[in-house]
Amino acid sequence: MNVVKGMGNQPTAVGADVTERGADDRGVGRRRCGPVILGSGILLVAAVGVVGALGLGGGGAGADGAGGRGTGGQAVRVARGTLTDQTEIDGRLGHGPEVPFQIKASGTVTWLPESDKIVRRGETVLRVDDRPVVLLYGSLPMYRGLGMTEAEGAAAKSGDGGDPGSATAESSDSDGRRSNGTSGTAVGRGGDAQQPPRPLHGMDVDQFETNLSALGYSGFTVDDTYSSLTAAAVKRWQKDLGLPQTGRVDAGDVVYAPGPVRSVSRAPVCGSGPMPSAIR
Repeated sequence: MNVVKGMGNQPTAVGADVTERGADDRGVGRRRCGPVILGSGILLVAAVGVVGALGLGGGGAGADGAGGRGTGGQAVRVARGTLTDQTEIDGRLGHGPEVPFQIKASGTVTWLPESDKIVRRGETVLRVDDRPVVLLYGSLPMYRGLGMTEAEGAAAKSGDGGDPGSATAESSDSDGRRSNGTSGTAVGRGGDAQQPPRPLHGMDVDQFETNLSALGYSGFTVDDTYSSLTAAAVKRWQKDLGLPQTGRVDAGDVVYAPGPVRSVSRAPVCGSGPMPSAIR
């Protein structure tokens, strides 16, 4: 048989035998190509799986180690805290502006506290004529003296209550002689002195009694009434201060401030008259 090569190097069979053998060869070729193609497909799928495991987070850490932890499904503990912010500035601490004290006591300054001394309730701010001026806490200034007040019109009431002549006629001296008109007048004045003093009322009384109670003195009711019980407590306070026990508080005996004060200067100087002291 003669075999003729055609275009594209494809063999062209001449005759029946050549035709049958060519057909058999093509059948064998087709049967061989099937497994080869299937094997290539399996190899391709395996390669893709390996690449995915290595490059797409298959348990390996990334370049900085964060990628693997973020995609590995591991639990991360969350810490709760308070966010703070700080700012630094330049400044200088101080005690505020100086506020002068208005001292109502009259006389000569005999003692002053040292500079920068803290004066608190019940302590002496200064001494005038060797008499202490005491610091108390409050917003209302000491504008008047505090104490029991004399009854108004006691003399007139006493005079209207009886006849001085009758009192003179009924009274007698040790010799049995009747007294004269002068003695009758003296009896009348004695009646006036028996009138009890009246309590003093006001918000300044309540402020003072609040301080007196805070200093540890008791036996009275803290209110706006300056009674005889208040006067008795004041006498004990005056005794502790070394003052005459009068039961009255003069306007120059105390000075009020909202709280503790600090002496920043020694003006006025000792020996001069009282002036507003520079005290905070």
